[in-house]
Amino acid sequence: MNYVLAQANAAIMKGSLNDPSMQSMASQIPDINTLAERDPGFIWRIKNVPPGSLASIKNYLRLESEDRIFFNLSVWRSLETLKRFTYETAHKGLLREKHSWVPASERANYVLWWLPEGDIPTINEAASKFTELDSRGPTERAFTFRSPYPPPTIED
Repeated sequence: MNYVLAQANAAIMKGSLNDPSMQSMASQIPDINTLAERDPGFIWRIKNVPPGSLASIKNYLRLESEDRIFFNLSVWRSLETLKRFTYETAHKGLLREKHSWVPASERANYVLWWLPEGDIPTINEAASKFTELDSRGPTERAFTFRSPYPPPTIED
């Protein structure tokens, strides 16, 4: 069985994406999404998240409403392809300015995990992975770039 890498980002923004204070971030999202989708390591990303579907992420972030949630969920061919996209493309500019839009938090704001090729991760699965990372630290089930784990080698 082959495995691919799922990643989720979840953070509380300083304002909604429609707020003028968030304009510099919001204006970059379409270009960053296009850049990701054109990357050879990219497989899939969630699009058009319906209102109300982020309840599990809202609970994880301990937030009253969804309008200030920044959430992204995608699948990549490998840890290396995602890491390259994250830190070696225009995406790194968003990371440099992150503090302008997202206050510091003790909760994890991204999580990585392996899933069987062909599977698509869910929002609830991402919330579970965030909770697991926060409660147990990095493990083979939920990890970070700083503490990565290789894909499974034995079929379950």
